[in-house]
Amino acid sequence: MNYFKLDEFNKAIVDIENTEGVVVLDKQVDNYHFITFVHRGYIIYVQRNDAAIDENHPGRVMFMVNRILPDGCNKTQISFFEAYEGMKSINDFLDAAKFDCQSNIQPIHSRYGLMPSDASKLISKIVAKDGGAREKGVLDAPHFCVVSETWNKEHRVIDVLKTEQDFYGHHDGFQVDLVTESICG
Repeated sequence: MNYFKLDEFNKAIVDIENTEGVVVLDKQVDNYHFITFVHRGYIIYVQRNDAAIDENHPGRVMFMVNRILPDGCNKTQISFFEAYEGMKSINDFLDAAKFDCQSNIQPIHSRYGLMPSDASKLISKIVAKDGGAREKGVLDAPHFCVVSETWNKEHRVIDVLKTEQDFYGHHDGFQVDLVTESICG
Protein backbone atom coordinates (compact mmCIF):
# COMPACT_ATOMS: atom_id res chain seq x y z
CA MET A 1 0.00 0.00 0.00
CA ASN A 2 1.39 3.40 -0.96
CA TYR A 3 1.02 5.97 1.83
CA PHE A 4 3.11 8.60 0.11
CA LYS A 5 1.58 12.06 -0.08
CA LEU A 6 2.95 13.72 -3.21
CA ASP A 7 1.64 17.18 -2.29
CA GLU A 8 3.61 17.10 0.99
CA PHE A 9 6.82 16.30 -0.89
CA ASN A 10 6.14 18.99 -3.53
CA LYS A 11 5.59 21.58 -0.76
CA ALA A 12 8.92 20.54 0.76
CA ILE A 13 10.68 21.03 -2.60
CA VAL A 14 9.24 24.55 -2.98
CA ASP A 15 10.15 25.38 0.63
CA ILE A 16 13.73 24.17 0.18
CA GLU A 17 14.33 25.81 -3.20
CA ASN A 18 12.97 29.15 -1.95
CA THR A 19 15.21 29.21 1.14
CA GLU A 20 18.04 31.70 0.98
CA GLY A 21 21.45 30.06 1.08
CA VAL A 22 20.35 26.66 -0.26
CA VAL A 23 22.38 25.10 -3.08
CA VAL A 24 20.54 22.16 -4.64
CA LEU A 25 22.94 19.35 -5.58
CA ASP A 26 20.50 16.76 -6.89
CA LYS A 27 16.79 16.01 -6.94
CA GLN A 28 14.33 13.55 -8.37
CA VAL A 29 10.62 14.26 -8.34
CA ASP A 30 9.38 11.14 -10.09
CA ASN A 31 9.63 7.51 -9.00
CA TYR A 32 12.09 7.87 -6.11
CA HIS A 33 11.41 11.26 -4.55
CA PHE A 34 14.38 13.07 -2.97
CA ILE A 35 16.37 16.29 -2.93
CA THR A 36 19.96 16.79 -1.76
CA PHE A 37 21.21 20.29 -0.96
CA VAL A 38 23.81 22.27 0.94
CA HIS A 39 22.56 24.56 3.72
CA ARG A 40 24.58 26.25 6.47
CA GLY A 41 27.64 24.11 5.70
CA TYR A 42 25.79 20.80 5.85
CA ILE A 43 24.56 18.42 3.18
CA ILE A 44 20.89 17.69 3.77
CA TYR A 45 19.05 14.80 2.16
CA VAL A 46 15.25 14.96 2.12
CA GLN A 47 13.14 12.08 0.88
CA ARG A 48 9.72 10.60 1.13
CA ASN A 49 9.23 8.05 3.87
CA ASP A 50 8.48 4.75 2.18
CA ALA A 51 7.76 3.09 5.57
CA ALA A 52 11.16 1.39 5.47
CA ILE A 53 12.62 4.43 7.21
CA ASP A 54 9.89 4.95 9.79
CA GLU A 55 6.94 2.56 9.71
CA ASN A 56 5.10 4.66 12.31
CA HIS A 57 4.90 7.67 9.98
CA PRO A 58 4.46 6.38 6.41
CA GLY A 59 3.95 9.09 3.82
CA ARG A 60 5.83 11.77 5.72
CA VAL A 61 8.79 13.63 4.34
CA MET A 62 11.99 12.92 6.25
CA PHE A 63 15.46 14.51 6.37
CA MET A 64 18.97 13.37 7.19
CA VAL A 65 21.92 15.68 7.92
CA ASN A 66 25.56 15.16 6.92
CA ARG A 67 28.46 17.36 7.94
CA ILE A 68 30.98 18.30 5.26
CA LEU A 69 34.45 17.42 6.49
CA PRO A 70 37.37 19.85 6.17
CA ASP A 71 38.69 18.36 2.90
CA GLY A 72 35.39 19.34 1.23
CA CYS A 73 35.07 16.01 -0.58
CA ASN A 74 33.93 13.82 2.29
CA LYS A 75 31.01 13.85 4.67
CA THR A 76 29.87 12.17 7.83
CA GLN A 77 26.29 11.41 8.79
CA ILE A 78 25.23 13.22 11.96
CA SER A 79 21.54 12.30 12.13
CA PHE A 80 19.14 9.52 11.43
CA PHE A 81 16.00 10.40 9.49
CA GLU A 82 13.95 13.09 11.20
CA ALA A 83 10.47 14.36 10.32
CA TYR A 84 10.60 17.28 7.89
CA GLU A 85 8.28 20.06 9.08
CA GLY A 86 9.62 22.82 6.85
CA MET A 87 13.08 24.34 6.83
CA LYS A 88 12.49 25.38 10.44
CA SER A 89 12.80 21.73 11.51
CA ILE A 90 16.19 21.48 9.80
CA ASN A 91 17.41 24.78 11.27
CA ASP A 92 16.18 23.74 14.74
CA PHE A 93 18.08 20.47 14.40
CA LEU A 94 21.28 22.26 13.30
CA ASP A 95 21.00 24.80 16.12
CA ALA A 96 20.66 22.04 18.74
CA ALA A 97 23.14 19.55 17.23
CA LYS A 98 25.98 18.30 19.35
CA PHE A 99 28.02 15.74 17.45
CA ASP A 100 31.42 14.28 16.69
CA CYS A 101 32.09 14.25 12.95
CA GLN A 102 35.26 12.19 12.90
CA SER A 103 33.71 8.83 11.98
CA ASN A 104 31.68 7.28 9.16
CA ILE A 105 33.53 9.19 6.43
CA GLN A 106 32.06 8.61 2.95
CA PRO A 107 32.43 10.32 -0.42
CA ILE A 108 29.69 12.85 -1.16
CA HIS A 109 27.05 11.39 -3.45
CA SER A 110 26.32 13.34 -6.60
CA ARG A 111 24.11 12.94 -9.62
CA TYR A 112 26.77 10.89 -11.44
CA GLY A 113 27.75 8.54 -8.64
CA LEU A 114 30.55 8.74 -6.14
CA MET A 115 33.31 11.28 -6.21
CA PRO A 116 36.70 9.57 -6.60
CA SER A 117 38.19 8.77 -3.20
CA ASP A 118 41.41 10.60 -3.99
CA ALA A 119 39.67 13.76 -5.28
CA SER A 120 40.66 16.00 -2.36
CA LYS A 121 44.35 15.06 -2.67
CA LEU A 122 44.31 15.61 -6.43
CA ILE A 123 42.51 18.96 -6.09
CA SER A 124 45.08 20.11 -3.51
CA LYS A 125 47.92 19.03 -5.82
CA ILE A 126 46.42 20.91 -8.81
CA VAL A 127 45.87 24.08 -6.76
CA ALA A 128 49.38 23.93 -5.28
CA LYS A 129 50.80 23.68 -8.80
CA ASP A 130 48.55 26.07 -10.77
CA GLY A 131 46.26 27.85 -8.32
CA GLY A 132 46.18 31.53 -7.55
CA ALA A 133 44.98 33.42 -4.50
CA ARG A 134 41.30 32.71 -5.30
CA GLU A 135 41.70 28.93 -5.51
CA LYS A 136 43.97 28.77 -2.46
CA GLY A 137 41.52 30.97 -0.53
CA VAL A 138 38.65 28.61 -1.32
CA LEU A 139 40.64 25.56 -0.16
CA ASP A 140 41.70 27.35 3.04
CA ALA A 141 38.05 28.11 3.90
CA PRO A 142 35.30 25.59 4.70
CA HIS A 143 34.26 24.28 1.28
CA PHE A 144 32.45 21.46 -0.49
CA CYS A 145 33.03 19.60 -3.75
CA VAL A 146 30.42 18.47 -6.25
CA VAL A 147 30.76 16.51 -9.48
CA SER A 148 29.84 18.94 -12.27
CA GLU A 149 27.77 18.29 -15.37
CA THR A 150 30.99 17.76 -17.36
CA TRP A 151 31.83 14.16 -16.51
CA ASN A 152 33.02 11.94 -19.36
CA LYS A 153 36.16 10.14 -20.58
CA GLU A 154 37.92 13.35 -21.64
CA HIS A 155 36.95 15.60 -18.71
CA ARG A 156 35.94 14.93 -15.12
CA VAL A 157 35.20 18.34 -13.69
CA ILE A 158 34.56 19.01 -10.01
CA ASP A 159 33.13 22.25 -8.63
CA VAL A 160 34.93 23.40 -5.46
CA LEU A 161 32.77 25.94 -3.62
CA LYS A 162 33.05 27.87 -0.36
CA THR A 163 30.41 26.79 2.14
CA GLU A 164 29.67 30.38 3.15
CA GLN A 165 27.90 32.64 0.70
CA ASP A 166 28.99 36.15 -0.16
CA PHE A 167 26.79 39.25 0.19
CA TYR A 168 24.92 38.41 -3.03
CA GLY A 169 24.20 34.79 -2.09
CA HIS A 170 26.95 33.42 -4.35
CA HIS A 171 29.30 30.59 -3.36
CA ASP A 172 32.79 31.61 -4.45
CA GLY A 173 34.68 28.76 -6.04
CA PHE A 174 36.40 27.24 -9.01
CA GLN A 175 36.42 24.08 -11.14
CA VAL A 176 39.14 21.49 -11.58
CA ASP A 177 39.43 18.83 -14.25
CA LEU A 178 40.73 15.59 -12.73
CA VAL A 179 41.65 14.14 -16.15
CA THR A 180 43.74 17.05 -17.45
CA GLU A 181 44.77 17.99 -13.89
CA SER A 182 44.03 21.66 -14.48
CA ILE A 183 41.97 24.51 -13.13
CA CYS A 184 39.24 25.16 -15.67
CA GLY A 185 36.86 27.71 -14.25
